[in-house]
Amino acid sequence: MKRNNGLTLIEFLSIVAIVGLLILILIPSWRWVTDGASESATKANIRQLRTAIQKYYLDYTEFPKTLDSVPDAGKKPFVTSYIKERPEALLKKSLGAVSQSDAIKYGIEPAAGTTDGGWFYNPTTGQIWVNHSAMDSKGELSYLDY
Repeated sequence: MKRNNGLTLIEFLSIVAIVGLLILILIPSWRWVTDGASESATKANIRQLRTAIQKYYLDYTEFPKTLDSVPDAGKKPFVTSYIKERPEALLKKSLGAVSQSDAIKYGIEPAAGTTDGGWFYNPTTGQIWVNHSAMDSKGELSYLDY
């Protein structure tokens, strides 16, 4: 009797079903990992911006009025002198899924419940926030509290 080395239809369908179940189990885990990476990048970027703002303050004993490449009179530009990229670019690289805006808003502090997105910067105190009140992927911390 000759033995066929191929798979039967039932064996093949069983393998497809097992692979499908594994994929269904892994997809939510992958989303959690990518959300966590995005949030970690945002925390690192906001630390970088806060450090650059503090360096500017140490040089000029005042905070930058704007976070762009246009220098204040007699001062080095914030972008290129203290950070390599515009703050808008940093936000798009990190929280693009949450923040559809990459604008920088200026004022005293972001309003509770805001979903505007972008950065929020207070030029009087040098504080900077992510301008979104949603909770992080773990549900522990609002983006405003980063």
